[in-house]
Amino acid sequence: MADYDLAPKAEPETKKFWKSKVLWVNGLTLIAGVVGYIAGHDLIANHTAIVAGLVALQGLVNTALRFVTYTKIG
Repeated sequence: MADYDLAPKAEPETKKFWKSKVLWVNGLTLIAGVVGYIAGHDLIANHTAIVAGLVALQGLVNTALRFVTYTKIG
């Protein structure tokens, strides 16, 4: 016979969306992308190494935040 846990599960802890580090980082990245687009394509074309470095940094920050973030947004 299977042994089932019938105890009620605790609700996962949640936080308000504006307290999410992941959303803040991604929001700032979005703003930087829009500003870069508005500033002109020449700015990006003339600084490809910086743009590539920033994209890599964004990936690194998001990966690090994924490992330290446990609370769901509610």
